[in-house]
Amino acid sequence: MTNWAKQAETQYAALVGFADMRRRELLPLLEPYTRVADQYGELVCRIVLVLGQVSPNTVLDSMTRDLAADVFDFLNEARALIEKGMPHLAYALARRAFESLCLVVASNLDDAVASKWRSGDEVKFYQVRKVLAAHPMGESEIAIKELPYPVKAGRAR
Repeated sequence: MTNWAKQAETQYAALVGFADMRRRELLPLLEPYTRVADQYGELVCRIVLVLGQVSPNTVLDSMTRDLAADVFDFLNEARALIEKGMPHLAYALARRAFESLCLVVASNLDDAVASKWRSGDEVKFYQVRKVLAAHPMGESEIAIKELPYPVKAGRAR
């Protein structure tokens, strides 16, 4: 008779070794993504260092700094997940960094977006897309909307 409890215990104990093997095999393949995360992280650090030399003069200045810090945090954690061989988890954080950057730009283009964010109301991403698309150098709403999501509506894409 099979001892399922013992078999499960043995298999669970082996997971650490499988995870290490997976990480070792994926790390060279994921190095370009780690490098990009580092480059963006360095850029955000430079921006934060420059902004840190001057006190914020407006609420929009403070908002930009807050969101820049969010971007840094998202990218920093995404990089750690990439190094662990988990790009599928890192993607969600990279997407959040992208959305925070879009919110910064939209807030600088449209006071209504900034006011809504400052008041604590939820700013829907479709509102941000509309503001960005309206700018002459902006990306179309469709192009931003169709950026891939790894999981949407409960199914993998």
